[in-house]
Amino acid sequence: MINTKLMFILIFLFSCLSSQAQEELISAPATANLNKTLDSKKIKLLVWNIKKAEAGDKWKQDYDRLASQHDIIAIQETKIESENKTLTKKTQILRQDTAVSFEKSDKSVTGVTTSSKADPISIKPLTSPDREPFLNTPKMSILTTYQLNEKGQKLLLVNTHAINFVSDEKFERQMLDIAKYIKNKKGQVAWAGDFNTWSSSRLAILNKVAEGLDMLPVDFKKDNRSTFMLGHKVDHVFVRGLSVTQADVYDKISSSDHRPISVTLALDPQFDKKVAALKKEKKKSPPELNTQVDSYIKFLEEFNKTISKYPIYCY
Repeated sequence: MINTKLMFILIFLFSCLSSQAQEELISAPATANLNKTLDSKKIKLLVWNIKKAEAGDKWKQDYDRLASQHDIIAIQETKIESENKTLTKKTQILRQDTAVSFEKSDKSVTGVTTSSKADPISIKPLTSPDREPFLNTPKMSILTTYQLNEKGQKLLLVNTHAINFVSDEKFERQMLDIAKYIKNKKGQVAWAGDFNTWSSSRLAILNKVAEGLDMLPVDFKKDNRSTFMLGHKVDHVFVRGLSVTQADVYDKISSSDHRPISVTLALDPQFDKKVAALKKEKKKSPPELNTQVDSYIKFLEEFNKTISKYPIYCY
């Protein structure tokens, strides 16, 4: 009788044969004339892991409605079909840029997509230093910079999908790699996405990196953000040089396993003073570790070493 664990491995490997790793940027200019700047007093940001749009028409209806209400849309686990470069027909009026992590045999791609009602002045895809176990694919971030209507002011939006079932060290390596680009940028920054912070140690690492960048987490009064595995929230937004005038979770939307979150931002000249005051009050404590999760991660890493001997890229 075949070992259950071996059977799982064989099934998984066969399911991976139809995909290949793909790292590139796909840009789709808007079909309508866009603004050259964003309003520095009100920038509406939508953040959502769409689970590769598996919910089909139901997801499209939700996405089209939400996209029309926001200035910037940061999507993780995007799914773009081979015949076009945009998520939906209705959102072709937006500028859309996708950092691709892999391409399926049907030529559809997945990764992260940032859409906006204003043209970005710069775009940079960023690949995670390490790859996912099993899948052997990277996780992507995309950095887009926008001009604000306040003279000389710009906004950097970093849309991140964090690497998942790897060691804390590899997770931290991706966060620090992204942090290098944020640190070198002056002015306003919003860092948003699915950070896969399903353990307390991962969340502690993310918060420490954000703190080192003088970024503050967005808090939600009614915090119904999605949780996974150990009950930790995985979708986050951090800001620098910005105030948060509203933060909401769309907890009635079920077309993905992640709930969309919406944050309204504004230029904040007093931000540095707020950070300085918070630093005085903050009390640091060591992150809580979970040995059961650490053991599971070690198993995944060992399995990844085994399958990495074979030229297989998984979906």
